[in-house]
Amino acid sequence: MYGLTKYGFVMKRGDVILQEIKDILRAKFPNIDLSDDSVNLDFVGIFAEELAAMWEVANGTYNSQYPQSAEGQPLDNVCEINAITRLGETASKAVLSAKGTEGIIIPDTFIAQKEGTNIQFRATESITITKDLTNKMILEVTTVLAETDYVIVINEHTVTINSGLAPVTKESISIQMRDEINALTDLLKVSAEIPTIPDGTLTILSNDLDVSFIAVPDVKFTINDFWTPIHTECTEVGAIAASSGTINEIITPIVGLDSVINFLDAEEGREIETDTELRQRRYENVRVIGAATVEAIRARLLNEVAGVEQCKVYENEEDFTDPQGRPPHSVEALVLGGDDQDIAEKYWLVKAGGIKTFGSTPIVIYDSMDNPHTINFSRPVKVYIWLRLTLTTDGSFPPNGEQQVTNGILEMAAQDFGISDDVLIQKFYCPIYQVQGVTSALVEIAATYDLTPPGAYVQTNITIDEREASVFDSSRITYL
Repeated sequence: MYGLTKYGFVMKRGDVILQEIKDILRAKFPNIDLSDDSVNLDFVGIFAEELAAMWEVANGTYNSQYPQSAEGQPLDNVCEINAITRLGETASKAVLSAKGTEGIIIPDTFIAQKEGTNIQFRATESITITKDLTNKMILEVTTVLAETDYVIVINEHTVTINSGLAPVTKESISIQMRDEINALTDLLKVSAEIPTIPDGTLTILSNDLDVSFIAVPDVKFTINDFWTPIHTECTEVGAIAASSGTINEIITPIVGLDSVINFLDAEEGREIETDTELRQRRYENVRVIGAATVEAIRARLLNEVAGVEQCKVYENEEDFTDPQGRPPHSVEALVLGGDDQDIAEKYWLVKAGGIKTFGSTPIVIYDSMDNPHTINFSRPVKVYIWLRLTLTTDGSFPPNGEQQVTNGILEMAAQDFGISDDVLIQKFYCPIYQVQGVTSALVEIAATYDLTPPGAYVQTNITIDEREASVFDSSRITYL
């Protein structure tokens, strides 16, 4: 039986169609010549081919209704039933840091290039180089006085240390100030570091290097250097990587601009999503069409809010506050990435009516009746992961082998380590040994809550709390 059956669509093949037409003709015209070299058989073949093509169309139409067999636009149509759309191609993004003369304007036509390549990044905004908006600043203690207050105002918060009794050195003052800033890092949104061999200088870094800060030191400090962040986008679309420190060639020179550099890895773009990738994502997120459930809330925040990288949703079904502080009958979403307002508005649409939202980030939204609602969600605490690798290699280890190892580690970390996932040290050995020529490896890891380099590394797993997320970057992977 052919056509639409209770077992699905059964397609009639070309050889079957040809034979059926021959049988019909022989039944009506017993003496017809249908030999292999006859004109009649040529005509039969022409009609059979056209009928076979129609069966192919019918089969394709049937298959287009199901995600496992649909392709291209029909697959897009099927996925839209579940409110899932194919991810389009995007360009990589990078935050460059510019050093130059105070007041120099960097226009949105500015272009920088990844070293040794033709890969270019164009500014997406016009910025002015200024120490009032910086993501990295180097200060030097230039006046040394005993029993004297030293003050730096950072993001409108005053940081004060007293130099203490003599003898006092500029090195001891910079160390005190570093320790005080790092003790207040959560409030200030910056961290501080000094050289391995103290020399009286102090480097202040934004905890998120794509976000600037304002630091105003008193007259006993001198600002030696500062960098102003510029948001850029690759001029080509696709998954184009640029590790930290590699976007440093200026293509459009500007008088007064000394240098640019990306302190962090570029955020990779992507190619247009393939049919296989779309099918898999639909399978994993089919609950996105729903609402109110934990799975549906997570799926829709991940899929429908631009920029969201990770999301976990917890609920408290009990009549009492749970050990994590969630009130009775409440839900908490931990979201990494995305805009606060976008998250809150989507959260309001998908949460259940009458259920409290809990979290450390309150955002006011307005419903269709112009009534205000406060939506609460949380941002996971970032745990910065540092790796120190000791590799033994043979002659087959490629010239860019260390970069291959770094890329493999970052890909693995993005896939395996999310919110609340412990960082398992054994996981790192797989991408390392996938690079040709590695004969042995030693992996040491460390974790910090700011960008201050760790004092010690370990060879054990790192525990990540329920409200934490591990963060990786090539700038924190070093080789001995």
